Amino acid sequence: MAGNFWQSGLGLATPLLWVALGETLMERAGLLNIGTEGTMLVGAFAAAWATWATGNLFVGIVAGALAGALFGTLYALLCVRGRGDQVIVGAGLNLLALGITGALFRILQKQTGAFTVPLLSPLPPFGQHALTYGAWLLTLLMAWWLWRTQSGLVARALGEDPMTVQELGYPVRWLRSLVALVGSLLMGVGGAALTLGETGSFNEGVTAGQGFIALCMVILGRWHPFWVGVGCLAFGLLRAFALQLQVLWVGVPYQIVLALPYAVTLLLLAMTGRRTRSPSALAQPF
Repeated sequence: MAGNFWQSGLGLATPLLWVALGETLMERAGLLNIGTEGTMLVGAFAAAWATWATGNLFVGIVAGALAGALFGTLYALLCVRGRGDQVIVGAGLNLLALGITGALFRILQKQTGAFTVPLLSPLPPFGQHALTYGAWLLTLLMAWWLWRTQSGLVARALGEDPMTVQELGYPVRWLRSLVALVGSLLMGVGGAALTLGETGSFNEGVTAGQGFIALCMVILGRWHPFWVGVGCLAFGLLRAFALQLQVLWVGVPYQIVLALPYAVTLLLLAMTGRRTRSPSALAQPF
């Protein structure tokens, strides 16, 4: 029972972790992207559609990543190059993704019926699919890179003092655009992990707010990949616990049980959010 609980929690944390790592990278570079939900959603749709069309899970993962990168390119053009308001652009990306995926899903559903895809196969030793192992490996690599390499130091400086970075001869806007592209690509992989590793299908609003929870995890993890990963794992375990409660407490409305992980996350954010220090130049155009 305990083994299944941990295994389920790890699996449920995977999509969230990919998205949270992408947002951590962006915010460390001074870019606030509240379009995490939308970027994850287009990644989930693209992965499901490509897998259904080709029958190849790897193609689906690549399609999800590219869809996320496309939204990252749009974000970079509007916010980095165009100096647009990052909050407004992010909100717009969420609405755009909801509209595009909803319309395309209805069209494909009429043509194909059930829009289901095969799930990624579990691998030893923990019975998780490749994207779970990849997410935790990336967590460690990103933590090492940000604090142990010169390029990682430059990336963090983009979010603290971009003027100094420019004076040292680095192209700030180009580097921030690259970070937006890579960060959004990771969010697209998170969407792919959702449909190919957890649900096995795409439905409208399949992300169910996980993109917004990823924003909370970045704050709770104090913009450090390792602690962001710990937060995502805790959320996954809470979801697994809620699913077990749903089975054990039959009389409790399932809406209350499913809302439990989200309520706990928001409570923790309210309790600790004011004591955290974000990157100094976060959401400031350059």
